[in-house]
Amino acid sequence: MLFTLTVEYIDLSALLTIAILVNSPQLLPQLRAALGDGRYVLKEIVYSEELLQLVGSSQQEIDCLVLEVDDQILRTISKLRDRGTMLPAVFLTTTDAPSPTLYHSSEITISPEKIVDIDKSIELAIAEFLVLAPAPEQLSCPLPDLKAIAFLLQQQRRLTEKLKERLGYLAVYYNRNSEHFFRNLSLSERAAISEQLKAQYREIILVYFLPEGKLNELLDEFVTLLFFADMSVSEVVEMHMELMEEFSKQLKIEGWSEDILLDYRLTLIDVIAHLCEMYRRSVPRERT
Repeated sequence: MLFTLTVEYIDLSALLTIAILVNSPQLLPQLRAALGDGRYVLKEIVYSEELLQLVGSSQQEIDCLVLEVDDQILRTISKLRDRGTMLPAVFLTTTDAPSPTLYHSSEITISPEKIVDIDKSIELAIAEFLVLAPAPEQLSCPLPDLKAIAFLLQQQRRLTEKLKERLGYLAVYYNRNSEHFFRNLSLSERAAISEQLKAQYREIILVYFLPEGKLNELLDEFVTLLFFADMSVSEVVEMHMELMEEFSKQLKIEGWSEDILLDYRLTLIDVIAHLCEMYRRSVPRERT
């Protein structure tokens, strides 16, 4: 396994945002009654397209999906999965047959008769999601799909941080698999990861000073890859200097001053600060 995530002390007692999409008319009032105790913000959705739009624009605000299983939902979940968008999920289904995995291995499936205890299912879905490992196909290839894995880790980390702020987590930390450390990979694997990291860092530099964009997302993904590959700060600095040298040569060719490159020291400082925070969170803290 590439990593494990350990979470201590879950107490879902604060407001959680739940996105709900059900078609059976009797289910929505039941869900409102079961979740109407002031602990939840309910986002009631009518159409699958609306769910896709909501998740696309507010995925960092949604703590759990509650969805009734039908053909429409199956198509929608397939689209979310294809996008690599993973969220905690509780599925409502009337079938008695064992349910196949619809979304990811941490999903929870219950019958409508158990809606009265839907809050417990939501708690379980979130807890299971926080320790969700990448899909086997992402780990079985010679070189793990680190970018896809990083996306999942970002979602888990964001939800963890949100819950830690709201709900009083005592500790959140990660354990890594040393087999996937950069220094333990083959030469070809090191070259592939180096090229991937360099391309990502180049993208961060190009958007770093833009007023709008996906800088935070790019930083999260880049730092997650650095952390799980156990890359050192010196290797990050070396990557930065190599790119600055490339940009310097290009600026000279085009007749521009290279003084602007000095500003990108801020980019390097930002990345190192994010990486230090990742390492800080990886160390279990003592209970107080």
